[in-house]
Amino acid sequence: MRANCLPHARVSVLINGTVLPEYCTESSDGKGALSFIEAVPGTTFTVELELEAAFVNYNPHDLLTFCISLDGELVCSNLVYPNVRPTKSTLDGVLEQRQGQTTLRGFVFAENKTSMLSSIGMSSMC
Repeated sequence: MRANCLPHARVSVLINGTVLPEYCTESSDGKGALSFIEAVPGTTFTVELELEAAFVNYNPHDLLTFCISLDGELVCSNLVYPNVRPTKSTLDGVLEQRQGQTTLRGFVFAENKTSMLSSIGMSSMC
């Protein structure tokens, strides 16, 4: 997915290292983008941010925060140094504390019982 507000940056959802195809990609209000993917419930996935060589970084001390929200809740983030190319940042789960042990709980697709497209009036766009 690409957003006009961040040219030469791409966010992808991957399963076993393979980028999932996107459908109905469009810019929203100029500050983001909207895209849909097909997913099988129970499948683990990762989210990747890639900054291409043409990405403009005006200040070498700037950092980007790559955040993942699932179901509207912030679950994890990572600092990205855009002055180092090529830049890829991958997030694949949430760190949890259980019985004194830190473990990574991977991202997993949940079952979707309704269509987001119909609930926001976009069913005719795809």
